[in-house]
Amino acid sequence: MGKNTGLFQEYELIPPFNSKTLMEHTFIGLDIGTQGVRAILTDADGGVLASHSETFPLSAASREEQQPQAWWTACERLLAQLALHPAAANLRAIGVTSTSGTVIPIDANGSPLHAAIMYSDARQSAEGLRCKTLAEQYHPEGYTAFNTTSGLPKMVWFAEQFPEKARQIYKFIHAADFITGKLTGNFGVTDFTNVLKSGYDVANERWPEYIWNQLPVRRDWLQDVVPSGAPVGELSVRIPGLPANVLVTAGMTDGCASQIASGAVTPGAWNTTIGTTLVIKV
Repeated sequence: MGKNTGLFQEYELIPPFNSKTLMEHTFIGLDIGTQGVRAILTDADGGVLASHSETFPLSAASREEQQPQAWWTACERLLAQLALHPAAANLRAIGVTSTSGTVIPIDANGSPLHAAIMYSDARQSAEGLRCKTLAEQYHPEGYTAFNTTSGLPKMVWFAEQFPEKARQIYKFIHAADFITGKLTGNFGVTDFTNVLKSGYDVANERWPEYIWNQLPVRRDWLQDVVPSGAPVGELSVRIPGLPANVLVTAGMTDGCASQIASGAVTPGAWNTTIGTTLVIKV
């Protein structure tokens, strides 16, 4: 099946199947949005075989905080519906997308210590300016465009607002990571796109030292980082109708996922996505 390389378990993504068998594989994508959860079952060419969704009531409170367990409960229901499709018997892998900048402090059991602090929570504007100033001073070659929608200011805000809970933190994770963790039991891994707004230096593939030297964020609170699509583990929850040995991969932010889905993956190609926010990428 694979070997343990330390950071995450390295799998042979495609065992030695013939091309006909490979084309019969199916895949599930889960998207945790501000206003709901969507799930699709696709074939190897990306053709949608089945799709289901659930909506969340949107309010001022839900723009600041949401309950991750509610996301997971909805995902379980949607996975059960997809599992009824005959092609789900050939499921090979599951991947998750979600909002960029949303963070969740969890304990060692993967349980949230607080509601998810949403990207759209505007309470962290001062912390955003603080992170931006420090990044420009200590690590200007990395990500410096911090504001209230960024993940790192939300970590700082939580650590200072809730010091008792902060002492129980195992990791700060992102929205997609919570669902990936519930699927696999592994909450310690994330991907390049989700950690960008949390301060990760994507160009040099490392967490900058100023984060724990200048801010109330501990190094061990930060996840290991792998490319989107890298296997995180196997599906560890039982969903009737889904086969054993299904891979669950590191996810991606919704804006980046929509760009890839649109085909805007060459220099000069543009993509715009209109949801709760407007995203423009080139």
